[in-house]
Amino acid sequence: MKKKSLIFLTIIEIIIVIMVIGVSLLIVSRNKYGFTQFGDKTFITVDKKVKKNIKNTKIGDLVVVKSDNKFKKKDTIYYYHIIDEKYAVSSGKIKEIRNHVYFFEDGDGVEDDKAIGKESITISHVGHIIMFLETKTGFVVCVLIPIIVVFIIELLRFLFSFKSKKKIKSRKKTKKNKNDKDEE
Repeated sequence: MKKKSLIFLTIIEIIIVIMVIGVSLLIVSRNKYGFTQFGDKTFITVDKKVKKNIKNTKIGDLVVVKSDNKFKKKDTIYYYHIIDEKYAVSSGKIKEIRNHVYFFEDGDGVEDDKAIGKESITISHVGHIIMFLETKTGFVVCVLIPIIVVFIIELLRFLFSFKSKKKIKSRKKTKKNKNDKDEE
């Protein structure tokens, strides 16, 4: 029974550690615009502001855009721009390209360094999870509390192993004392 509970606790600890590493990576892997980026993939969670600017998405979607800067006319691209003094992501169809600036059908334009890419994958509902994980509450619930649980589990393991060593020593003493009495 003890062996099964130890295996169970170890599995729980591994799951917690993987979860904590994942959430931490989401938080620290921000690019200069404030979006999570791993290698050439930018992760965009669709909230109310983004929904207005990226067609065919719903609030709570996760849009993964592959970085690319080889655009031509009529490509629909994703790009950074400022809304309410914060960077947001939009998409637009290129009407014209002049001097490293992409102009869209609606008249707006974006410089080459703000363009993200054109290939994307949209994953439904995952954005809700990421948005929660990136909040203070999400950090406490998914990082801080689980780490405390792992700490407590390890502390209990340490205390029980210490207690077990005491029992083993007392058994050895009892055996030794019994052997001494037998010799007399």
